[in-house]
Amino acid sequence: ALSALRVVGAISRSPVTKLSLFWLFVFLSFYFQPLPTPLPAPAPVAPKRTLWESEVSEKTLADVNKNAVKDFMRIAKSAKRIDFDFVNVKSTLNKLGLLHRKQLTHAAELLFCDENSMEVQAAIFAGTDKLTFLDIKSFKGNLFSLRKQAEVYAAGNIKWRA
Repeated sequence: ALSALRVVGAISRSPVTKLSLFWLFVFLSFYFQPLPTPLPAPAPVAPKRTLWESEVSEKTLADVNKNAVKDFMRIAKSAKRIDFDFVNVKSTLNKLGLLHRKQLTHAAELLFCDENSMEVQAAIFAGTDKLTFLDIKSFKGNLFSLRKQAEVYAAGNIKWRA
């Protein structure tokens, strides 16, 4: 190491080699630069999931119960939750976000189509054990009609005691 310093010292005194040493220093300083740290691998992007209720249904606009949509709009308008009026089924469902490319979504099917996969079963049990029942009813329809049917059934079968 000492002899290398003597050689460099002797070369650095020479005016011709000072320029060469400068370029050697520049070259070596770039050559021995630390390698850039690799960037972390990008996080895997999860595929965009669509919610079931926003997927397209097999039902068409002809399957929609127009009266159910009108009743919904009347109630929502009176509660000041919606600021537009009912014009027709298609434009109303579109404004509510229940149409996807002019097709009903699953949410629209459950809310406003009478023929769907929903069913509510209500029963009157003989006691508190829920093993034997006196009456059982099954209701089908859109969500709003199911709610009404279940309320009527429950209110008609409550046994009030004094």
